[in-house]
Amino acid sequence: MTKKGKKLIHKQYDIEIKSVDDEKREIVAVGSQQKVDRDGDIVKVDGIDFSAYKKNPIVLWSHKHSDPPIGKTERVWKDGNKLMFKINYADAETYSFADTIYKLTKGGYINAFSIGFAPDWKEAEPNEKSGGYNFNKTELLEISSVNVPANAGALIQTRSIQKAMEDKVIDDVELKEVELYLEKNLIADIEEDESDADEELEQTIKEDSCPHCGRKYMQKEDDNDPFDWLFKEIQTTESTDDPNEDLVDELLNDLNGDK
Repeated sequence: MTKKGKKLIHKQYDIEIKSVDDEKREIVAVGSQQKVDRDGDIVKVDGIDFSAYKKNPIVLWSHKHSDPPIGKTERVWKDGNKLMFKINYADAETYSFADTIYKLTKGGYINAFSIGFAPDWKEAEPNEKSGGYNFNKTELLEISSVNVPANAGALIQTRSIQKAMEDKVIDDVELKEVELYLEKNLIADIEEDESDADEELEQTIKEDSCPHCGRKYMQKEDDNDPFDWLFKEIQTTESTDDPNEDLVDELLNDLNGDK
């Protein structure tokens, strides 16, 4: 799949906590990303359209659409080259995992968000220096809190979450819950990658197979012998009481005589 074929692209933002309201369980975060990321891309903040996202302003964990949201954005806006989030997190009674992420984010143990967006490819410009794209206009579709962002400046590993327990931000039960969640989703991501690889292999096999019988073609082993692949094709052809079998043998003998 080519890059332009992707319907949804994810990009990460390092965040800085601007304010916390424990009573409302709200965090205002400043996202700063308008620089080249690991993919060589730049997302222009002033070109992000929020209209589609505001119709369903939920916040996910690591883009897991099958899981309940951990919160919702009360507001998302732009401040120069920075993306601003005001997020309300679910409480422990509603969703205990969301409460744990709230505590970890408030304490600075998780400090990255990722946006999912659809780019306007007509406005995208190749970045010759980085090998990626400058996304000048995009449509925001989702926001997720993430553990490991694409930008090298804010890699949050499990050890940071373990430190949160040492600092008594979360307890051992919450730590285990997060670790199990991360492990589960790591396995799911690996299985998804393997599934994608299987699909690519299956497509390759289909492309290298006979469109009528589905049998895989033999590849030429010696480019200097243009008939080598044909000999093997004929030799591997299954024939039982076929009235044309003698014709096949005759053709094979004639070709062998030409070698």
